[in-house]
This record gives sequence, structure tokens and C-alpha cells, in this order.
Amino acid sequence: MSDSERVAAEVVASINARDHSEIERLTTTDVQLRFPPRQVFYGRDGVRDFMEMLERRLPQLTIAARRIYAGDDFAVVEFDESGRTVPGSNLDGMGAMVLKLEDGRVARCQLYLDTAMWEAIAEERV
Repeated sequence: MSDSERVAAEVVASINARDHSEIERLTTTDVQLRFPPRQVFYGRDGVRDFMEMLERRLPQLTIAARRIYAGDDFAVVEFDESGRTVPGSNLDGMGAMVLKLEDGRVARCQLYLDTAMWEAIAEERV
């Protein structure tokens, strides 16, 4: 397993474990999390804010990496997601996470997923 693949797998594991300290260890101080539609979270504080919001709205979220593609300074994770929203709706979906790495840490993460579903979750309609 390459270093990029290992970092990507550790990111998925830390999201599932809701381990904020591990996420911080895996990211640069000026990390960017780009999340549709048109949301960008800056720095480790921004990523922590996003993770806390995600945990409030999807307390039972699990991400399963279906496939990881990696190069020297990037990794792409195809994933399946399942969970339950606070109002009790089931969530089943898939997406991709593109990680740009610098010195073995995530400098940028771009998420691709069902934006209509995310908007409904963000607005707590489901």
C-alpha cells in the first residue's frame, strides 16, 4: 500500500470513528474541504466545524471505501455511505473524495456526492 493510499484509508477510518484529533493529524494547518454545493471549509477549525455539523445531522453515518486510486500526491476514494438522519430517515448513497496531499497530509479534500440529498439533510428535511 502506498503512502497516499494509507492516508486515504486513515481519513475514512477517522471519519467513521469521529476522531477529530486523528483528522487534525492527517491534515495540513491550512487544509481546504470543498463540499457541494458551493461550500468551502478552511483550516483545521473549519474541518472540525464541518465534522461536528455532519455528526449532528447524521449521527449514524458510515463510509465504506469501495476503491482507492492513488499517486504520489493524491488519492481518490470511491465510497458508499449509509446512515440515519436525526429525524429518522435512512441514508444510502455513494460518492467520491479527491484528496490533494502535501508532505503526507491532506491539503485539500473535494467531495462529490448527491447534492440534492445533502441539501435536504442540511436543511433537516429528511
